[in-house]
Amino acid sequence: MEPFTACHKIIDPSPFIKQCFDTMCGCLANQGDEEECRCMALTRFVSKCLEKDPNAPISDWRITTKCYKECGPGEIYQDCYRSKCEKRCETLHDESQCPDEGSCIPGCFCAPGLVRKGEKCVPPERCHNCACEGYGDPHYTTFDRRNYTFNGECSFVAARDKNPRGQHKFQARRLHISIFCFSVNTALYVITNNKRCTTETVTVCTDAVTILYDSHAVLIAAKGTEEGVQVTVDKVKVEVFPYRSSWLSLERPDTTQVMAAITDIQLEVTYFLDNFGFAIRLPSALYFNETEGLCGNCNHDDKDDLAARNIGLVDDVDDFGSSWLLEGEPSTCGILKKEEQLCTLLPPDMDPCLTIMDEDLFGKVRIHDH
Repeated sequence: MEPFTACHKIIDPSPFIKQCFDTMCGCLANQGDEEECRCMALTRFVSKCLEKDPNAPISDWRITTKCYKECGPGEIYQDCYRSKCEKRCETLHDESQCPDEGSCIPGCFCAPGLVRKGEKCVPPERCHNCACEGYGDPHYTTFDRRNYTFNGECSFVAARDKNPRGQHKFQARRLHISIFCFSVNTALYVITNNKRCTTETVTVCTDAVTILYDSHAVLIAAKGTEEGVQVTVDKVKVEVFPYRSSWLSLERPDTTQVMAAITDIQLEVTYFLDNFGFAIRLPSALYFNETEGLCGNCNHDDKDDLAARNIGLVDDVDDFGSSWLLEGEPSTCGILKKEEQLCTLLPPDMDPCLTIMDEDLFGKVRIHDH
């Protein structure tokens, strides 16, 4: 029958005739719709045909047989998807992403140019797959997942886009408060500001985040356990969440954290009061190898993350971190030194958390924060 004549030259249709009856009978026995059961049986035959010859001229078979398929926004139906999985935000740059030359899977898949993000299909520019975090005393995980500890006090550039002329799209700095700065037609610039957690300790904490963008300023600051996190936009305190403007979105799930998003440059910043932490998320599709600062360069290679300003790669974390001290900071700013405490990790049978955590990373963090 048309339009399957072309497939008869590719595979023997005889065994599929019996399979067709079996599929129909089984489907109807389970109270399936007759048309739905018929199309299910035909789909199996088409999949086998296209598995043998992906170029078989049967692209209009669904129209001819009235076996239409509906998919969600951004999706298209493919009778022969030739991979076991779709490209996803989490694996955007994985070139060997589960290929399978022999596979032929029917179903709804993201249209060309889109990738899977949860249940949705989105442009790669909306995949915030470069994530940098800072937390505690303070420990960093770069965009490329390199972990290190830098005990610098005052303001430091956490992340900004590379721009030899100094016109940054965004900039983030870390001070006694962490500051993230972004400006239109300038590079990405995130700055963190650190101060001593208490007057008695030699540890520093990030207690605020500032975002500068297109002549605007957003300050996210820790005000203590009772007041929680407060936010001001252009020096005006935000009283109601969620907050929306033409350029900025703010969410406050509870009093201990705030999430800020600037859609125009696809920047997401979150501040956490509980551990004096922050997270910066960017799409590698826009910023691949185009960032610098304490968060690294977002190129999926952690070996070149310790790039000091105006110097290049260095081995010493303190040299690297100090180079990103914000220009104009007082001469009293620097690195707080502390003696390493004599402590060790409990064995897994006494500390069950170690069975599900990175023991090496957790151990370094706990020893440093002791």
